[in-house]
Amino acid sequence: MSKILLCGYGAIGKRMHEDYSKMGDLYIYDPNYGYNPDMKLYSNFDIVKTFGKFDFVILCVPTPLGENGLLDCSIVSDMVNKTKNIADTIIIRSTVNVGFTETLGIDNIVFCPEFYGTTQHQTNNDFLILAGKKEYTHKVAQLYYKIKNGNFKINYYEDFKIAEMIKLTSNNFLAMKVVFFNNIAEHCKETGIDYDDVRQGLLLDDRIGASHTIVYDDKPYYDSHCFNKDCPSFANQFNDELIKKSIEINNLRLPH
Repeated sequence: MSKILLCGYGAIGKRMHEDYSKMGDLYIYDPNYGYNPDMKLYSNFDIVKTFGKFDFVILCVPTPLGENGLLDCSIVSDMVNKTKNIADTIIIRSTVNVGFTETLGIDNIVFCPEFYGTTQHQTNNDFLILAGKKEYTHKVAQLYYKIKNGNFKINYYEDFKIAEMIKLTSNNFLAMKVVFFNNIAEHCKETGIDYDDVRQGLLLDDRIGASHTIVYDDKPYYDSHCFNKDCPSFANQFNDELIKKSIEINNLRLPH
């Protein structure tokens, strides 16, 4: 049985806890929680180190928006440094800037972006993206095959940047989708038609996709922990005027 350490027990860590607990002998480290022996949850990393080496260390730690306008990945870096001597394979699930993972310069890292979500659009997705050296991405795939069936899809990449770009592109697209459909809802009001009627017709077209198309009368905007940091960071890293405009429109709709 694999010995696994999950670092970070926030919203995403909690979502992943169920899966990883099925994959092996799971320990949890998060300095923001007290000791919980039933869950094997520890807030003191010195205690964690006494358990010896782990087959997998999974990082689900925060990457908030930094003062420079990009994601602050310092907690990821810190946890990589803390765990690199006790981990056979380190799996980064935290969202990071494009180009960050390769700067760590460590062979046994796999970047594996998460697409669970923590809103009404959350999903138990049937795919996995793994970036890193084949030796280690193969090990992570074998871990997931313990609980997934033959329909589970895995894409492999040698280049970390591809997987980092996929994750940030997904979040930015979904955020813009919220902004777009709130725009359409406003046009529906202007013309005296029901947006939900339009929405149901649109969803007959498989190309549209149902997620992030619901519009709320009392919340015509996104206010998501992930979107709020990932979108401006992406816009700043690439000086992306389209993303910047989408953020600007969304911010105008936020309650002030």
